[in-house]
Amino acid sequence: AAHMSAALGPMHTFWHRVNAVVTLAIIALMVLAAAASVTDEFHVCEPKHDVSIAAVERLVSVDGADEAYFAIALDLDLRSCWTWNTKQLFVSLTASYVTPSNVAHDAFVYDRIVTSKTDANLTIPRARSKYKLREPEGLLGAEIEWILRWHQMPVAGTVHSANATFPGYVMPDEYVVPAPGARSRPGMGMVTEREFGTASRRAAAAAAAA
Repeated sequence: AAHMSAALGPMHTFWHRVNAVVTLAIIALMVLAAAASVTDEFHVCEPKHDVSIAAVERLVSVDGADEAYFAIALDLDLRSCWTWNTKQLFVSLTASYVTPSNVAHDAFVYDRIVTSKTDANLTIPRARSKYKLREPEGLLGAEIEWILRWHQMPVAGTVHSANATFPGYVMPDEYVVPAPGARSRPGMGMVTEREFGTASRRAAAAAAAA
């Protein structure tokens, strides 16, 4: 028995030390995570932002609902929101409006993930909307408030979110469709449905005359 105790003694001491080191490491990580979260609470974020609609690229009626795509001008500087505890920023643009039946509706049209402080400074003259805006009750003449949101995703701690609003945008009062033969560059070759119909009739008349 004494021999077995002597043999197990060093092994027992080894695992005891490993357990102590692991416990200390876990406590240290917990303290660092708590410190990171606390320091973020005192961080002052002073973003600079400007959002506008450069063009309505497409506004058509599809299966009884209006669908719209936009070219968006973004000028964002969110570098002040980046801290040593920031893993990434999630930026999104939402169209907020009230339908003719008085129903409030919010819809995402654009989002972007920022993974570094350098990339948090965004100047994009014509960013194409990633998601179409679709409304069964119609979008012609609709007044839209654009809401820019950014969410700070931390390495440790809680997510911090903020937003800025850009009200007063009014949709066109007639449909916007691609011009015949136009290339699909953002904001290029786009005409209203009335102009499209006029151009089509002129083309048909010229063909008949020839």
